[in-house]
Amino acid sequence: MDNHKGTLEATYEVKNLASKYYEGQQEWSHGITNFIFKVKDGGENGELKVFENINIVNIKDARNSIKTITNLFFLSFKFYSGLHNLNYQEKYLRFFNSCFDEKINNDYDIDKIIKKITCPENAEKENIQNAELRCGIGIGVSMGAKSDPLPLPDFGTLYPSLYHLFATFRRPLMTYNQTKELVYMSQKYPDDMLKRWFLILEELENDTSSDDYKNIKSARNFVSHKAVHNMETMETIKQELSAYVSPSGRYGTACFDRSNQDHIKFVQKYAVKAEERARQLLMQQLEQHHD
Repeated sequence: MDNHKGTLEATYEVKNLASKYYEGQQEWSHGITNFIFKVKDGGENGELKVFENINIVNIKDARNSIKTITNLFFLSFKFYSGLHNLNYQEKYLRFFNSCFDEKINNDYDIDKIIKKITCPENAEKENIQNAELRCGIGIGVSMGAKSDPLPLPDFGTLYPSLYHLFATFRRPLMTYNQTKELVYMSQKYPDDMLKRWFLILEELENDTSSDDYKNIKSARNFVSHKAVHNMETMETIKQELSAYVSPSGRYGTACFDRSNQDHIKFVQKYAVKAEERARQLLMQQLEQHHD
């Protein structure tokens, strides 16, 4: 047995699943990385295990790789599931093989493990607990649940498209998730929500000549400047807020007033449209790369 080789496993505690899924688990792999996602506590919480088979000398790089791919997985899973209040935290990291089973809390632990494993006099066999974690992959979902939760997604087929989404569109995906977390702002500050949603449209929208895009952009311009007066923006403002257009300038001028309820309703309308389009654009990317 080559004691230098083994499995590096990270275990993450997952909270706020909101009983969306049945209790049970899904297991899948992508490249050299393997995953086990388990739903427990009646669907409220869960656990994710991410592990790779490595050589001990590469343990620091593997730890960073697992941390990165886990962060990106949850970025896309929040979007896919709509669970924007979901949070996760690493519980522990461990390296194990048939001779060693060591938990890792910091770089000092890693250096200690490397010394222990690379020195033959320390390579005595230990009793390894929880060996079942290294068993072959199998999928099982229990159907006991309150209300009407869903079975977990089939990550075996879904994960490649999630991977494409977070690897290629990380920035707009993060903007979407962070904006959804600010739901308390949607009524009081629709102008800020609109500006956030439009960042995604600017990056992903190909049909920038459509009336919907132009109107959303005009609404975004309206809330982003002290005054607006360019032709395209004023066309939208004149159609929907004609009573608030000043005759100054070639095409007229308008100024956003957060205390004006007509202005707020106008901005809310296009904030909703912008959110719908932002999700549609991201979902299109997900569906195009779904096997």
